[in-house]
Amino acid sequence: MTKLQRITDELLAEKGIDTDADRGKKQTALDEITPEVMEQLTPEDITEHTSSFYNENVDYYIKKSHSQGIIDELVNFMNSLSDGARVLDVGCGPGRDTLFMSIPDKEYRKTQMTREKNGKSMLERGIEVPSNSFRVVGIDRSLEMIEAATFAKIRAAKEGFLEDMSKARFVLADMHTIRPWDGEFDAVWSCTALFTHTPRSLSEQSLQNVS
Repeated sequence: MTKLQRITDELLAEKGIDTDADRGKKQTALDEITPEVMEQLTPEDITEHTSSFYNENVDYYIKKSHSQGIIDELVNFMNSLSDGARVLDVGCGPGRDTLFMSIPDKEYRKTQMTREKNGKSMLERGIEVPSNSFRVVGIDRSLEMIEAATFAKIRAAKEGFLEDMSKARFVLADMHTIRPWDGEFDAVWSCTALFTHTPRSLSEQSLQNVS
């Protein structure tokens, strides 16, 4: 149990709210105690909790509809780079974007371009399948996510989509304390992780580390 979970459970218990209580009632109580909880936490406590959450919920996250399919911005990002560029994927999760960028197979990429806007998928909206591919290193603090990403990479290779296994690598690393890697990257991609999961006090440090 993380410090955030422990403090939250204790405060809910003081209010007589069971952790299995009605969702609406529990959410109201959580909203009320949030300021008090945050006062007792360090930024490191928050990042530790985030990592713990993803370790415990990796299967749910992979199956979640919001996690299905790449976002439009990834195609725009790829179109701005030259073929063969070296990319760092910060907060790679189960490897969706890392594999999309590193696997050049057009049919594989079509299966990942399913996210809808206004009821239409990317392909139906006329977004073309990128033709370039990169050498990508995906990093994540969650060990379970890295293991899931590695499994997805092996599966893609067995299915014949990823012929060069070295084009996609997955490394356990914390984006908030990352240190210089061996070599350089041409670009950095981060789908929500860098800002969504970074406490404000760590934002500048995280950006400097990634830079």
